Amino acid sequence: MKNKFIIKSIVSSVKGAIFKIFNYKENEFSYKQYVNGVETGWIGEDLKYKDIKNFIKISKKLKNDLEKNNDFIQIILENNPLQAGDILITDSTPSNYGIFGHTAIAISDKEIFHIQSFNHVPERKSLEWFIHNYDNGFIKIYRPTYKKRGENAAKWALDTYEHSNALYKIDMDLIHFDRTYCSKLVWQSYYYTSPKSTIYPIISPISPYIVNFLIKDIKIEGELKQKTEL
Repeated sequence: MKNKFIIKSIVSSVKGAIFKIFNYKENEFSYKQYVNGVETGWIGEDLKYKDIKNFIKISKKLKNDLEKNNDFIQIILENNPLQAGDILITDSTPSNYGIFGHTAIAISDKEIFHIQSFNHVPERKSLEWFIHNYDNGFIKIYRPTYKKRGENAAKWALDTYEHSNALYKIDMDLIHFDRTYCSKLVWQSYYYTSPKSTIYPIISPISPYIVNFLIKDIKIEGELKQKTEL
């Protein structure tokens, strides 16, 4: 019993130390974290601390709305496989303090394309890998109304970013391809391949939870439940 108490105390102390190091609170992104993000390169210098705070605030509101949306039904992949151009949105983020959410674009029924986080480059991953690594929350799926547009968007993503070594950086830029982040990559894939009338004007940076609002010709397709088996 004494040993269990000691172990429990040690675990509690370690957790406390980790939270203290990152100055992390569920509803707070500290100035220290912001400065660290700029210095390490994953936050652009053109973004002020207040911009990031507002970005997080909007993301949290959109995330809550998406989480409460009852229009998503569970997808059984065997009966309804992914299609190229499908947009996956998840609140399960193992990086960047877990506050921004994440999005990816499907390039086939078995693979997605995304940029994961700082120190990563755009890359294709299996759907199985994606589900396994983002299994601590919801995975919502939107599908383009026109299949060809989805295929064009997926092809553009691969042609533009695969093997590009583009840096992960959240900033105000939506034009260049030498730096990107998850929702910018997905948005660009449709912006550069779809009629401009189908893409809403945007305010940068783009939250993963708002991508579905910026592209008109997509619809709710369903949700992959946690620990979905392929």
